[in-house]
Amino acid sequence: MRSQNVLPLRPMFVSCSALSSIPLNSRRYTTSNDSSYMYESSPLSARFGINRYRGGWSEHQSRKQQQQQRLQQSRYYSSKTTNDIDDDDDDNKTKKTKSSLVSRIASTSSSIVRQGTGTIFSVGGFLGSSVISFVTDRRSFQDRFIEPIEALNKFLRTSGVDLELSKSLNKRLGINLCLLGRVHLYQVAEEEASKKKHRKQERRWPQTFESLYGDDASNAIDSSFLEEARRYMRYATAVYGQAMINAAEVDARGRLEGKVGRVTKETIATHISVPPGDIVLMDVSNYDGDANHLRHMVVVDHEHRKVVLSIRGTFSLEEIVLDVAAVSREFCGGEAHSEMANMAERVWTVAGPTVRNVLEMNPGYEFILTGHSLGAGAATLVTILVQNKNLLPKEQKIRCFAYASPPVYTPLEFVPKSVQATTNFVHQNDVVSFLSIQKVRQLFSSLRAVELYAHNHMSSRERYKVILGSSEPPKELIASVLEAEGKLLSPKKGAPVLYIPAKNTIWLKKDKENNNGDYRFEVSNAREMTQKVIRVYPDMFTDHFPSRYEHAFDHLIQEKSEEDEE
Repeated sequence: MRSQNVLPLRPMFVSCSALSSIPLNSRRYTTSNDSSYMYESSPLSARFGINRYRGGWSEHQSRKQQQQQRLQQSRYYSSKTTNDIDDDDDDNKTKKTKSSLVSRIASTSSSIVRQGTGTIFSVGGFLGSSVISFVTDRRSFQDRFIEPIEALNKFLRTSGVDLELSKSLNKRLGINLCLLGRVHLYQVAEEEASKKKHRKQERRWPQTFESLYGDDASNAIDSSFLEEARRYMRYATAVYGQAMINAAEVDARGRLEGKVGRVTKETIATHISVPPGDIVLMDVSNYDGDANHLRHMVVVDHEHRKVVLSIRGTFSLEEIVLDVAAVSREFCGGEAHSEMANMAERVWTVAGPTVRNVLEMNPGYEFILTGHSLGAGAATLVTILVQNKNLLPKEQKIRCFAYASPPVYTPLEFVPKSVQATTNFVHQNDVVSFLSIQKVRQLFSSLRAVELYAHNHMSSRERYKVILGSSEPPKELIASVLEAEGKLLSPKKGAPVLYIPAKNTIWLKKDKENNNGDYRFEVSNAREMTQKVIRVYPDMFTDHFPSRYEHAFDHLIQEKSEEDEE
């Protein structure tokens, strides 16, 4: 009987793990190709290098040489393939860079075309509204224009402000404005560079800002709050009429349905996403209605449980006169912009009964006031009026979304509840939120500083080089402007330092760091906004259009949605 420790003859391709367990007294065998003898018990007999041993020693040497040659060839071709792959990757990166550049150019071109078209619709709508208002208004020219202008002239003469302004009103006013604009652009570039490392209040998209409103999570500035802001901006746009709706659709969303003429309930309802029957009061047309109050509408939003009063802003030459007539009068214990206070009282006289009835029919609904420009200033004053005079039940929740509100009230300590309920929004370089008699006085003080320095220290050629951007403003000119802006001008009687009656102003700004068309925002309180000066920019008026605000909000919301998906 065969011993248990002796294995029978078998081929040499057994695995190393099996051979390692074989005893040393195992049998030997002769290979089929050579007369060499090897012991099966040795693990080395099973593997030489990387190939299993299958023949005699000479064959093994030959195979080993072939293997080394193949290995060298493999490494060579592998290295060559890797370099080729690297070259392909470089080519792909170059193609992607070119594609990205082309895409960015196309996107920028599209944005410019859309913005330009929106501006044309906005300006055309304003001119058309001015003509219609002038023709259809039954009041005399004296009542509409002469009396407000005479009141303003009387204030300027008696206060001495006209002497301050007249010093800068000369034939070089245009050149001085351009020089001041270049100084302001240089200042902004320096400020943005210093903020890159230490950006505290500015964020592309903060998740929450509870510190701004206390610990109440419902008041945090998050995606839901800014979604509300976008929704009520649409209300503020819609009350202007068809031209502004068209401008917003083109600029913000790149589409145009081609509707012209008088606006209808259906068009407004589509823009604000409510059924036409939920627009319970609509006074938005210049063809009819009372011109003694601002156009407005009242909407019941059952989906969100809101009653919305939207007030139209400046949309005619007559309303520009109201903006300019910035003398103040007594209002709810403090002082307010006289003409805007008048408009706020008249709007509530007309819309107040409807608002009260709708709120009584829908208990638990929140009352929202909104408006843009002159309408925003009137909306903030209506909020103060309603809460100060207790025109609605005390338990009624009220909030105000103002867009580009000018300074209209002082002191804020007299109306803390209304200030707490109001948020103001400013788009990019919009100048309207800084317009007041005090700020205009500061602007003309800066223009006088530019006039003195440019006249005494700059040649005509040097001025034009700075204006065209081929050279930087002189440091001495910048210092002169900063000194003028830092001077404290004592308020004149009838023109106190007015504030935007909102706890915070959210400043929508283009993200210039990434230059990708997205927006970020900066938060300032009412005191900080009052300390800012009027800065001269090329787009200081076009950034005021409602279409630009809708464009900014759409990009804020879109950016947040993309971050959520990631």
